[in-house]
Amino acid sequence: RVQATPALGKDGVVFCGSEDGYVYALDPTGGLRWRYKTGGPIALAGAAIGKAGTVYMPSTDQLLYALDPQGHARWTYNATSTDGFSSPAIGSDGTSDGVLYVGSSDGSVHAVTGAKQGSRE
Repeated sequence: RVQATPALGKDGVVFCGSEDGYVYALDPTGGLRWRYKTGGPIALAGAAIGKAGTVYMPSTDQLLYALDPQGHARWTYNATSTDGFSSPAIGSDGTSDGVLYVGSSDGSVHAVTGAKQGSRE
């Protein structure tokens, strides 16, 4: 069951998270391209798509996932102080792996990149 807001990739692929803990990539006809198993349900927070097609998906397992366009994990961000994240927003720098901003259930805002990670309350 999908409750999270889906995201649309530049080639028409739809990315959505589901209560079964999978991130799904569906082609424009609705066919399954790939799926990736996270460690927990993906509830209400949706994905963001980076300039290079990276899919950023929050999960209730305290991780934010960065998946390449083929569905392979690039990195994860662990926020052990939270039960979940809001939908990520990509910073205005517009780079392929720019800064992501994501709110968390503990009241923090996290600024995350693939190389450097930080948070600010």
